[in-house]
Parts: sequence; structure tokens; C-alpha cells
Amino acid sequence: MPQVDSELVRSVAYYGEVYEERFLRDIDGEALRRDWYEALTFFFSKAFFQGRQDEISSRFFRNTVKFLDGLMRQQRDFQLLKKYGWERLEKLFNDENKDRNKKRKFGKDRDIRMVIDTLKFIDQLDDKNIVNYSLNKIDRGELDELWNCLRQNIIQVGPKIASFYLRDLVSLFGLESKISIDEQIMYLFPIDTWVRKICIKVGIASSGMKDREIRDRMITLCRNKSIDVSPLKFNMGAWYLGKHALDVLLDEYLRR
Repeated sequence: MPQVDSELVRSVAYYGEVYEERFLRDIDGEALRRDWYEALTFFFSKAFFQGRQDEISSRFFRNTVKFLDGLMRQQRDFQLLKKYGWERLEKLFNDENKDRNKKRKFGKDRDIRMVIDTLKFIDQLDDKNIVNYSLNKIDRGELDELWNCLRQNIIQVGPKIASFYLRDLVSLFGLESKISIDEQIMYLFPIDTWVRKICIKVGIASSGMKDREIRDRMITLCRNKSIDVSPLKFNMGAWYLGKHALDVLLDEYLRR
């Protein structure tokens, strides 16, 4: 690996803290564990972000939650959803989606399928709580099984979305130190366009490099004794910088 500016690496990791402050600080971890619906919406807040514009993904996410609220009559009772039957529930979503002057309300058909698959998935859980299920798997050292289970059972939840959800869950509950480096490399480092671009700028990656090699280099660099920053924070910070570069630049200018 070429020589990398250690201060630059620390600066990227600092924006991981900014990411946590902006996107995770106000999330009540105890509420996620206590309330299946809070846990579900947390999962959807990651799963709907499929690489399209964030504003569009946010709209699909908000509309979906609002629609589910209406079906449950604001009671957060899973049985009120299940009583429709999964096929009928999917039809309700699809019918509503088409009745908007060709402007999709919930996203594409695969977004709706992701919602139904997720509901089917949590229906198999005793407490219907996907966060509790995930945390229990992590606590038992079954992160690999968890990552694969999400991908295999829920359409649209590919490697990046599964890692995105699990990375933020691990960060929110402070579990990074409990997960081996090998597992972090495999399961907790989503490499999207923004992360890849920042890694290339920093000197960690080169064009065309495979995701696994970028993750390996990221962790090796962050754990270097002369740098010693959280690889998770670097990953979050790289995304934040890539996505919000103009905002960061303006903030720095105004501070000066």
C-alpha cells in the first residue's frame, strides 16, 4: 500500500463521528429492543436506500411507514397486518402504488416485495423484533449466519444493504470490540460509490480494486499504531464525506 497521510485518515474517521451524531444519536436503542415496530422502521431506514437519490429513498420509506401505520390503525399490532394475508397485503401496496398518477409512492415492485419479505421474516420471530434477533445473533457469535440470513430471505437486501444495517446496529449498540477483525471485514463495511471514491482519494484504493481488498486495506490502515482509529468510523466517515462534500467544504469555510 502506498504511503497514506495519517492526519487525512483521522479526518475521515472524525466524520464518522459526525455521521453518528447526525444519523444515530437520536435513535433510542432501548426503544428498538422494546418495540418491534421501532425495530422494523430502523431496518427499513437502511433497506430502502438502494443507491438511488436519498430524497427519493426517504420518500418511499416515509410513505411505507405511514401506510403501515394506517393499516394497523396506529396500534402497532403485528396481528393487524398479518390478518390481511401476505398476498393481499402486497396487493394493497401495489394498488396504492399505482393510484398516484404514475408517481410511485413506495418505490418499485421490488421495494414492496422487500417490505412483505421483511414482514414474513419477522413473523417467524417470537417477539417479531428484527433488532433483538440481530443482537442475539451477534451476541452468540453468529454474525455470518445473520448476514446471510438477511440476504437470503429478504429481496433487495444484498451484501451492501445487509452490511449497512449491521454496521449501524453495531455502532449504535457499541459492539465493535466484540466482533473479530475478520468478521468486520466480511460483514460490516459496505463499499458504495462514495466510500470507494474517498478511499481512492486517500490512497487506500485504486480504480477497479475489488471491495474485499478495499476493506482489508481500510482495516489494516485504521489499526496501524501510528493512526489507531475505528475502522467503522472511517467507513461511515468516508460515506459522509463523499455524499456531503459540498456541505463539509462550506462548513469549513464558514468556520474559518
